[in-house]
Amino acid sequence: MRIVPPLGDSDGQIVYSQTDSRWSKVVFGSYCNSPSTIGVSGCGPSAMAMVVTAMTGKVVTPAEVGTYANSKGMYACGKGSYHSLAVTVAPHWNLKASYIAATQTAIEKTLKAGGMVWVCGGGSLPFTSGGHCIALWFDHIIFEPVILAEAGSLKAGEGDEIGILTR
Repeated sequence: MRIVPPLGDSDGQIVYSQTDSRWSKVVFGSYCNSPSTIGVSGCGPSAMAMVVTAMTGKVVTPAEVGTYANSKGMYACGKGSYHSLAVTVAPHWNLKASYIAATQTAIEKTLKAGGMVWVCGGGSLPFTSGGHCIALWFDHIIFEPVILAEAGSLKAGEGDEIGILTR
């Protein structure tokens, strides 16, 4: 599996960083006593923005996903994105989202079929000890899964919630 660094594109896929100055200060969790921002807690909206952009062909930024996710209560105060963010916000962009097994076989089958995977978890690379969300897609040129690494700190491990998105 190849890891693509933040900021740029990978074989036509837009790669966002949650710390990009264009949206890093956008509030995420406005309903909390101590709201956060996309820059601090926005890996979920940033990863989902890459998925939405790739699946719809329309540029959708982390700010747009974060604002919509915020309106749906998808920020866990003091923690980050709820793991239900993908299935909650996907229909807003006319995408279908469902859960799949957190196994390599299920992920590869989904990616090879043209889906993208939004996954959150904690642990070693590409996750963090505090938890991190990433986007996965399949590169049909090099025939291997690719992690779209959108955040400033990229860490790997096993995800505990996996959302698959299709058109």
